[in-house]
Amino acid sequence: MNNEILIGPNNISGKVIEPVGNSLQVVCFMIHGLTGNMTGFNVLASELSERGITSVMFNCRGAGQLQVSLTIDSMIEDIRDAYQFANTRYKNSKFVVVARGIGALASLIALKQNVNIFMKIYWAGIFYTRTEVEIEYQRLAGQIKSKGIAEIITPSKIYKISSSYLESLKCKEYIAHKYVNEKDNLIIIHPEHDEVSLLSSVEEFIRNIGTGVKRKLITIPEATHPIIHGREYIDQTLKEIASL
Repeated sequence: MNNEILIGPNNISGKVIEPVGNSLQVVCFMIHGLTGNMTGFNVLASELSERGITSVMFNCRGAGQLQVSLTIDSMIEDIRDAYQFANTRYKNSKFVVVARGIGALASLIALKQNVNIFMKIYWAGIFYTRTEVEIEYQRLAGQIKSKGIAEIITPSKIYKISSSYLESLKCKEYIAHKYVNEKDNLIIIHPEHDEVSLLSSVEEFIRNIGTGVKRKLITIPEATHPIIHGREYIDQTLKEIASL
């Protein structure tokens, strides 16, 4: 069953895909990245439904636009609103988070205290260290100073980065490992040659989190930061969820 919904006080658009037959009482909560939207999870949600698993996905405010108007702060707020909706509707279920790109960092921050999340799976996740937050801010600020605009160039589109996103980096408090819960079970599926989120940065993030936190790094032999995630990401995600 496929239901389109509005979530929270900001009426963010979302979608719930429930199994037609028996449900396993497992809910997959999906979070897009900086330039994406919820449609990027359609294939995964369809295949989870066939396995008896419910999916909840949504668009953060400003998602999917060529002028990127969302910020890390607004993503965090929208993730919390959407999770409150999902947790209320499916309160007796096990939750799995699947997040991509900057959505991985935003969801780490937003959902740190939610202990009913049994697994967090990150596709090409961005996990800032303190130095990287400063570098990213200076890079985007430099583009705006020299060209009047900052851009993210993908194989099919050019996304303009708003000053509001730049301002959201100013606080430099998005240090990823600070937001890992000691009860987390982290599955990181990451390209070997990601130019946006370097594999070395992901490995540093893993080293910085507590020794008692469950974690697994699965690398994918890709040469770029994926805009559309392929079968490897879906297959690995299905495999990990099946282990619950």
